[in-house]
Amino acid sequence: AINTESDNILKASKIDAVNYFDEWQKELLRKAEGDITIIESQIVKDVPFLAGELSIVAARPSMGKTALALSLLLEKCKDFKVLFISSEMPVKRIIDRLVSYDTQIATRRITTGRLTEIEIQQVIESKNRLEENESIILDYCESIRKAKRVISNSDAQLVIVDYLQLLK
Repeated sequence: AINTESDNILKASKIDAVNYFDEWQKELLRKAEGDITIIESQIVKDVPFLAGELSIVAARPSMGKTALALSLLLEKCKDFKVLFISSEMPVKRIIDRLVSYDTQIATRRITTGRLTEIEIQQVIESKNRLEENESIILDYCESIRKAKRVISNSDAQLVIVDYLQLLK
């Protein structure tokens, strides 16, 4: 038989069949042995986050996606280094929200600075705790290129990107 150039190309680009059931079983056994990082959450109880996987949270505007992401950040930063990248709001507004969650003072009051002397002290103490926590990394990215660079230069075990669609 004569091999044509197209036959050679087809042979060179042949993709081996994958038995996904075998791959699934191997992964299951690695999980059972503790060989795969699994990030479980009390907030998102039914869906564990597996190392290397992409999980997307989608909903209509103003349904609490950022609030969910920040709550997850605060929960998991006790056990893992967490990188939070926002493409929607500046890091200062993210800090407003994190301090609000920590102090139970309304975000709007923190953002506008309408606080009592005691609340100012509580807010600054909360900011200091967040700032000293080396497990929390906050960044603002407008482009996918910058987000990739931030992620690759980070040693974070959990990466949260708020508003992936806004990245250019």
